[in-house]
Amino acid sequence: MIFRQSDRPDLVALCSPQLAHVLHRLSHWDQLEQLIHQTYPLHQRYDHTNALAQDYGFLAGIALHRQQWHQAVELSQQALDILAHHNIQSQDCILYLKMLAEAKTALGDIEGAIQHLYTAQAMGVMNHPTLYSEVQWLLQRCLRAQGCYLEAFAIKQEQLMLEKQYGLRAFIGAGQLRDQRPPSVSANVERTIAPEIAVSSRFQDLSELLNRIAGKVHKLIVIHGASGVGKSSLVNGGLIPALQSRALNNRANVPVMMQQYTHWQQELFDTLASVLTQTAEGLALMQVVTDKHQKVDFGAADLPPSLFSDLSLLLTILSKCDDCNLRPVLIFDQFEEFFFVHPDPLAQQDFFQFIADCLELPGALKVVVSLRQDYLHYLLEAQQLVKHNQWPQSSMARSQLDDILSKHILYKIGNLSPEDAKAIIQQLTTGTRMHLESDLVDALVEDLAESLREVRPIELQIVGAQLQTEAIHTLARYNELGNRPKETLVQRYLEDVVVDCGDHETQQLAELVLLLLTDERGTRPLKRRSQLEREFMALLQPESNLFLDVLVNCLTQVPQITKLNGVISKFSGHITQNRRVTHDSAITSTVSHQTQQLEQILYILCQTGVVCYLPDGEGDRYQLVHDYIAEMIRAKKAPQIYQLVADLEQERNQRKRIEHQKRIIEAEKRKLKQANTLLTQAKIKAGRLLLNSLFFSIVISNIFIIIVFLWFHKFAPQKTITLLREDMLYTLKAAANGLDVEELMMLYHNGKPNSEGFSDDPRYTNQLEWFRTFNYIEPRAWLYSFVLTGPAHIKQVQPLSDAEIKQIPIKQMQTIWLVDLWAAYPEYRSERAAKFLYTQKGASSIATIVKYQHKIVEFPGIYEDKWGKIGRAPT
Repeated sequence: MIFRQSDRPDLVALCSPQLAHVLHRLSHWDQLEQLIHQTYPLHQRYDHTNALAQDYGFLAGIALHRQQWHQAVELSQQALDILAHHNIQSQDCILYLKMLAEAKTALGDIEGAIQHLYTAQAMGVMNHPTLYSEVQWLLQRCLRAQGCYLEAFAIKQEQLMLEKQYGLRAFIGAGQLRDQRPPSVSANVERTIAPEIAVSSRFQDLSELLNRIAGKVHKLIVIHGASGVGKSSLVNGGLIPALQSRALNNRANVPVMMQQYTHWQQELFDTLASVLTQTAEGLALMQVVTDKHQKVDFGAADLPPSLFSDLSLLLTILSKCDDCNLRPVLIFDQFEEFFFVHPDPLAQQDFFQFIADCLELPGALKVVVSLRQDYLHYLLEAQQLVKHNQWPQSSMARSQLDDILSKHILYKIGNLSPEDAKAIIQQLTTGTRMHLESDLVDALVEDLAESLREVRPIELQIVGAQLQTEAIHTLARYNELGNRPKETLVQRYLEDVVVDCGDHETQQLAELVLLLLTDERGTRPLKRRSQLEREFMALLQPESNLFLDVLVNCLTQVPQITKLNGVISKFSGHITQNRRVTHDSAITSTVSHQTQQLEQILYILCQTGVVCYLPDGEGDRYQLVHDYIAEMIRAKKAPQIYQLVADLEQERNQRKRIEHQKRIIEAEKRKLKQANTLLTQAKIKAGRLLLNSLFFSIVISNIFIIIVFLWFHKFAPQKTITLLREDMLYTLKAAANGLDVEELMMLYHNGKPNSEGFSDDPRYTNQLEWFRTFNYIEPRAWLYSFVLTGPAHIKQVQPLSDAEIKQIPIKQMQTIWLVDLWAAYPEYRSERAAKFLYTQKGASSIATIVKYQHKIVEFPGIYEDKWGKIGRAPT
């Protein structure tokens, strides 16, 4: 207003973008639009390129707010065109690309939106980590819409890491800590160590490691600890930024980080060259050393492959660093991976020979190795190298490698103390990011520490991240989660991880994989990849002979069916309706697709910290990270998985019968076709005979036709009936094998009824499902009969009056009768018959005896046809 009154349109044009930003932040869309229309001609007059682009950008934002998608696309593109015409790259480009992607997403052009978002992502943070995070969020949403779940997950992990690194997020979840950077980034900002390290005893660990690196005694340092204690986080979020930001004993540090070991020579050379060429001294050093071997342009994208295999060149570069007052620090993180990428002892000897040569260098070079403590024994391979080399007693390589598992070399990283955990939570939740009540912090630390009085860093990050996701800031909200709020948060984190795995079908399979990583005792066994894959494929390929075995092992251990002694068991009659598995399900997926699904699921489960990946020379192994996660999976997910597995089995049996019948029909068609072919051939031969043999030929042909007709209409159906009967018996036999009477009786005696008198134990429901499954396979073959609640059902069991029925306790109405089906088949009676009650077999009938109201009652319900005689209790 003042500038307009002073007739200074140049100043109006200069200051209007700031006012526009304020109106945009306040969502005053109408005022913003009015301002843009007023100032746009001024920006054209004075050739304010950025301001012109911003005008179009603000108008695009207004169009997005009003859901004018086509207009938003046009305006965003105009803003980008202005900047591109003047070859300007700024954070505004990222904003306009994001708005363009939002508009195209609303119009259904997901592929176009993804391309724009990838372009924005490639531009980097550019001083605006919040905007960059929004781009990543939108990108992962679009990728999921396109079915690119693995790519979307990678973007999500990168987004979480970036938000944590720039202070936009308090907790990172299962990711690795990185150096800390301020939200407003400049080109040469000093990177500081992660706050989790700065405020806890991890800082003492960091100081001790820095002292060892600065000293002359320790040239080799081995950091070790259990899975999830934060070894990689200490290295990435503490050691590397500390080395980069300070000099030790007047030497600049050159940390060289290694985590990939497939081509370790190339990786090491690339990383060392990348670090050294960031400074003028390092670039000159690399150029001078390599010029003696061959001309190399280190500014080029690709370096000559011959450099990577020349370890002597690498050693020369490392030794020359001492002349430039540089201290190379070779850091081999997650070093257990090396031994599984290179199981050959000769390849391992080559690596340790290189380490020995590094230790023999006279300069200040240091070697840091970080690995899990359960793989420390692999380092003993270095001692074999000492035996094969005639190093003098004064040799540094001899002293370090021969004593590689001593306390002078090893440095252990353990879990956090409750005090450390509290200090970390308080530090991370200060300021505007996330504020927690002090009482909530105390309760959270107490739950995390449990009886061992130790806090696992990975669990602290996972629970904290879920608190932030659900915006839980008070103790009252925390207690609303139930008696075990920590486990509830982990359970919800687990559900989010399952969603990350893919579409609805893949999510179901992810739950199945989690269940396969547990056992019937609720513990978390180690399972090799081959075993997991075999069980996974068996469940998704119902035709496999392993299907029922895996099914049984997945649900519970199945002993031989034992005598039940006529016990009547309580049960809940609420059995859900069967869900059909569609042809789009995993059953009809190809083997290669199923393998890819398993690979994707295991990768995501490992990356999110739910499952530990344990490399092994005999095959990769997997294990859930904690026992209580296994318990949660069994308790929360088992009922759903039981239903899924039951659906798969029912579909398998149904398809098996149909396919079997189809095969029989096709076989009969082929035989009939062969018969017709023979008949045609016979007729052709008959035509060649003399006329005097015509009558004989006709007689023979007619006899042949009659034989074929009689065979097809009499013998083929009988053969089909026999095969179907055998198929039914084998199918029923397999289903009966799923019954676990010992577990059923244990649950009956030890189970706790709920308010309605039913058992909530999923294993109890599972056993009842087996009875139901048996009946589903062949409805005429009843393995059980049950009574729900209500007089109508009671009358089917006992002819009682309404008054008599009212006298029956409700618990006696909720009963189940188990009958002996196999006793009807003498060929199976000795090995398979389970005398649940007992059966009387007469000359022409089978009567089933059950126990009802403390009395033995006979139900003579008989079913008889060509299949045989089956005793049946009334229903």
